[in-house]
Amino acid sequence: MKKKPWWSNKWGSDALCGITHSRLRPGKNKHGIPLTITLKCLHRFYTGALLEWANKCSSGEIPTCPLCRCSFNVLEILINSGSVQIIDIGSSSHRM
Repeated sequence: MKKKPWWSNKWGSDALCGITHSRLRPGKNKHGIPLTITLKCLHRFYTGALLEWANKCSSGEIPTCPLCRCSFNVLEILINSGSVQIIDIGSSSHRM
């Protein structure tokens, strides 16, 4: 019986970014942004690679998953991952 690689239990044996083709790592960068993003279609990518993909493919169109072409909303994904926080500035006591 073949022994599983050490990273298989932690990240899964098929945890590769579909854009960079490199092994996905868990965690966050120094700014607290998750290193990976999982789309609704359950495909996972490095955050930077997916944002670059979305920027290149969205010339006024909704970006799609590079693997299955399922559409996704970049802002919604960033908010759900904790990368972006929405701040309500309408209730500010400071008026101009």
